[in-house]
Amino acid sequence: MAFLWEYLGAWASTTKGLYHLNGWWWDDSWNAVNLTPTNINWVSGKLWSGSASFNGTNSFLNRTLNSGLSSSFYFRFWIKTNTSAYQSLIHSHVASYNNLWTNVAVDSWWKIRFQMFDWTNNPLVDSTIFINDNNWHLITCERNVINDKLRIYIDGNYNNETTDTTTSTPTYSVFNIWVRWDWTKTWWYNWLMDEIIINSTTTSPIEEKKHYTFARWLYIL
Repeated sequence: MAFLWEYLGAWASTTKGLYHLNGWWWDDSWNAVNLTPTNINWVSGKLWSGSASFNGTNSFLNRTLNSGLSSSFYFRFWIKTNTSAYQSLIHSHVASYNNLWTNVAVDSWWKIRFQMFDWTNNPLVDSTIFINDNNWHLITCERNVINDKLRIYIDGNYNNETTDTTTSTPTYSVFNIWVRWDWTKTWWYNWLMDEIIINSTTTSPIEEKKHYTFARWLYIL
């Protein structure tokens, strides 16, 4: 039951980052790559003892070391938002902010958007449902190089996918969580997030259902 161990503290070797965000910002995986907060507040709530609150103006979390990702991977996290504008959730760039590698966002249509970039092919997939209803949602974005797919899961259910047409991988990746910089704009996230897992393997519909079912029991959602 790998999903249980991720929450309780016995982490797999493929886990590259585990952030509970319970008023602290350190990495609870074996990698110990801590986040650096900027203008982040902590609020009490149902997810463990609380969640990180982002102000939509100048707050973000930064991870400055190599992501440990180069092949298949997934991001799994909880968000609660009522945004009606494009806002970045997880952004990873290679060497400089102008060289994106992957980006997860709430798009302008209130859906989850998952993108990959190699600047030859830049595939993206959008969720088919809205997530800006001011309720907690479990989001998983998976890159599966075996099946050549980018996939989105929401609340333990498979939602959508597209073909991953990227052909190159980064040698160095820096993560910004809940903010994206590009050439001319900054996309700030506004509202709550919690329980980020960065993993260098694939997931599955069964595993996602287990995570969501266990979390609903644990947090009494």
